[in-house]
This record gives sequence, C-alpha cells and structure tokens, in this order.
Amino acid sequence: MDRSDATRPNQGPPGVPAITPTRVSTAPAVPAFAAEDAAAFVAAHGVGGIRIGTAGPWAVEAVEFIPERELQARFATGTGAAEDTLRCLVTVRGIFAVAALPIPGRERRVGVAHQAYVVFDAHTGNSLLRVLGPTERA
Repeated sequence: MDRSDATRPNQGPPGVPAITPTRVSTAPAVPAFAAEDAAAFVAAHGVGGIRIGTAGPWAVEAVEFIPERELQARFATGTGAAEDTLRCLVTVRGIFAVAALPIPGRERRVGVAHQAYVVFDAHTGNSLLRVLGPTERA
C-alpha cells in the first residue's frame, strides 16, 4: 500500500517547527530564511537532542544550504526527501556527549564528538535531523 503524503490527511510538513521563515520562497533552490537566521536559532537553542548534551563551550562554525543528495553523501543518512530538496546544514564545533541506550547487564557507554550538525528544511524552517561527528568513547 502506498503511504505517500497525499494519502495521509492532516499531515503537515516533516520535522519540528524551529526557524520562522523570513522571506517568501517559491523557487526550489532559494531558502525561506537567511544563514544568519539558522545560526541565531542554533545559538539560542543549542544542538541538544534526546541523548546529546554539551560538555563545554561550543559555537556555530558554518551554515550551508545544500541539496538532500549532498546531505546523504556526507552523512550516509538523510531525511527521505527527493534528492534536489534544499536543506540547511548548520555545523557546530565544541564538545558533545552522547549516551548509548542502556543495555541490561552492561556498562552504559558515553561517546564524545567535537562536531555536531543540525539539519533544517530550507523552506519551512523545520528541524529535521541532528548528527554528531565521529565519536570517541569517553
């Protein structure tokens, strides 16, 4: 059975509302907000996720608008959108800790990374994905 967006009523755009678009964008390659808007959002809200925490100072290093295909090539994961869908990738440098899910009878592991990435939909501003750079066991 096909479960495309068209067959699921009342479903809004994917992701969690985050950046408020600051301009109207109808062209696929033109974002609805500026790189500065994305940097300001991450600076105000951080990169934390369910199991991601900061372990020291951090700062936004770069903001890029890239197609989904490039996101998939860089991280071997994506959002499931069409390859040409525009994404906003925010690179953050700092010290980030991620805790593995607990496994009964085993020591809980914590990994440390020095880069984190936050991915937004470049047209809706919705937060889509968080990715940590290479991790090392702490």
